[in-house]
Amino acid sequence: MNKYQKLAVYFLSATLILVLVNLSLGDPIMGGRSSSSYDYSSANQLDGDSTTNGATTTPASSLPLLVLESNDARKGAIVINDSDTIMYLHLQNFDDLSAASTTVTINSGIRLNASGGSYEITSGNLYSGDIYATSTASAKNISYIEFE
Repeated sequence: MNKYQKLAVYFLSATLILVLVNLSLGDPIMGGRSSSSYDYSSANQLDGDSTTNGATTTPASSLPLLVLESNDARKGAIVINDSDTIMYLHLQNFDDLSAASTTVTINSGIRLNASGGSYEITSGNLYSGDIYATSTASAKNISYIEFE
């Protein structure tokens, strides 16, 4: 057996020992509890507060879509492009959709790539105003999660 084969055997042995220890003691990442007993019910919460999940579809016309309305209680948000087309986000308040349509245009704003492109609002870039989206195609899905 050459030195590389011996190293592989030692590595596999050490890995097996770690797996057996983990199974007998519980998952150390979960504080010694097995992962099956961990309560994930609050995993999506920020400080135990509420979340709002949703999805919407871009209109048939070229008008922008209001994804999230202004919310002073917003602590964070994630907007996900769930379509096969590039979308653009605009973080700006407008008096009405007509005013928004002159500013919220394709190829400007925050680009969300197709198939999962996302934008996250956190305490470091907190924005509580309206969030609009626009796309080159109609009937495209965009999902969001808002934390309050």
